[in-house]
Amino acid sequence: MLIFLYGPDKYRLREGLGQIIVSYKKKHSSGVNIFDFDFSGREMTAEKLADTVKSVAFFNEVKLVIARDVFSAGAAQQVEELIKEQKLGELRDVVLLVCENQDAKALGAKNKSLFKLLSDKAKPVKEYLFLSGVKLEQWVKSQFAARGCSADTGAVRQLVNLAGEDSWALTNETDKLSNFRQNITTADVARLVSGKAEQNIFEFTDALANKQKAKSFEILFKELSGGREPHYIFSMIVYQFRNLLAVKDLAERGLNLSAIQQKLKLHPFVARKLVAASQKFSLPDLKAKYQMLCGLDIAFKEGRVDLTDSLYNFVLA
Repeated sequence: MLIFLYGPDKYRLREGLGQIIVSYKKKHSSGVNIFDFDFSGREMTAEKLADTVKSVAFFNEVKLVIARDVFSAGAAQQVEELIKEQKLGELRDVVLLVCENQDAKALGAKNKSLFKLLSDKAKPVKEYLFLSGVKLEQWVKSQFAARGCSADTGAVRQLVNLAGEDSWALTNETDKLSNFRQNITTADVARLVSGKAEQNIFEFTDALANKQKAKSFEILFKELSGGREPHYIFSMIVYQFRNLLAVKDLAERGLNLSAIQQKLKLHPFVARKLVAASQKFSLPDLKAKYQMLCGLDIAFKEGRVDLTDSLYNFVLA
């Protein structure tokens, strides 16, 4: 059996791949017959993929073999030969899932023969183009719903106007808005997603991650003086340090940048920045910082501390 997922919308492409993996695991609970080959890595070869396809699956389960970035890695011809030789379009005990983050035109230009083979023989075949209009608005609403939040139509449209059609950017914005409030309004979007002010928040959390206390203090003062909600700034700090802690933990377990990015479903640019920033902290230090934030959250909700004062104290700690 063949499955072909492709398209330029990287976040939704990963989302679609994730749904197939979840569906597979529901049917085959052992999880030992899932194999993921990323051909963007130097060590990956078509021979390794072929060996896995031809090997016998454990427990008589269906084998799911994922092949990413085959077209760009120059392995397209070998993969095409493997599909034909093993008659993968007809097999039921082996599923080869080809996942490519490019559109049809780009893939056809790299290897027209393999693209046509997959388009004709794979079931399903799905192209993830960038959404627009009503479809994009519905997708954004679904992202809020998945986070246990809701947003009215006006708020969603305003968010799309500010963030554009990039699903990675929209996902980051829905994460931040969901951390701030459960029912998102146009006023929340106007307050929290506002160009230069939003850039300042990222500069602030980046400065924190890089231990630049003076710069962090200066940005925090400007944001609070300009009317920025203290709770929103706090939620951004929590979001940043949660990511830093996860990245640091995976890095110390031996995962490389690409693997960390895939594991945490991060935008490549964000993943690179987090990996670089995490190197300036020890894992115990990050754990201590995050525990401090958890304690601050509890103390604020119980009315024992002033959040604005606590933000300054955290920056200077």
